[in-house]
Amino acid sequence: MAAILEHQADGRIFHLKISTKSVKVLADKLYFPNGIQLTEDKKSVIFAECSMARIKKLTIASKKVEMFAANLPGLPDNIRSSGRGTYWVGLTATRSATHPSLLDRLGSLPGIRQFLVDIVPGPYWKPLLGLFKNPHSIIIELDSVGKIVRSLHDVTGKHVGDASQVTEHNGHLYIGSFADHYIAKVKL
Repeated sequence: MAAILEHQADGRIFHLKISTKSVKVLADKLYFPNGIQLTEDKKSVIFAECSMARIKKLTIASKKVEMFAANLPGLPDNIRSSGRGTYWVGLTATRSATHPSLLDRLGSLPGIRQFLVDIVPGPYWKPLLGLFKNPHSIIIELDSVGKIVRSLHDVTGKHVGDASQVTEHNGHLYIGSFADHYIAKVKL
């Protein structure tokens, strides 16, 4: 949580070639890159920048990074291929004008963000964030160019809270959460 709150562009994506044990940086100056998924053509990866509420695409050969999906209605976590040319994304800390996330509230206050990181011990973050949490949980399906083609909602958060992982298999979605102690199964 500290890395997200600090909101520093110090993340990187590496390429590891196991046969030669060589490592090279493919992209740097990223905001907490997470949820990396290889595209269907294996020429690019898409990845979440959780604290920026966006997903970017990195073309591996050219190292070009471009926007894939911006201003998402929540903070993207893991990204997984549907196997049908689309991608499922779990969104944590849903965002709206009437109920902004903690990151939205502190967006223009880097000094306060850093102060909180410095004084709040790690185990206290989960209960603290619960005070600001919107119970609404969302998962989205993106097409191959980053357009939202479907979204599923649990407006009360009673069945799935803070969806962080979505896997499609045999006509069902399996939805995991860092906040819940179970995996939800939803028929498509």
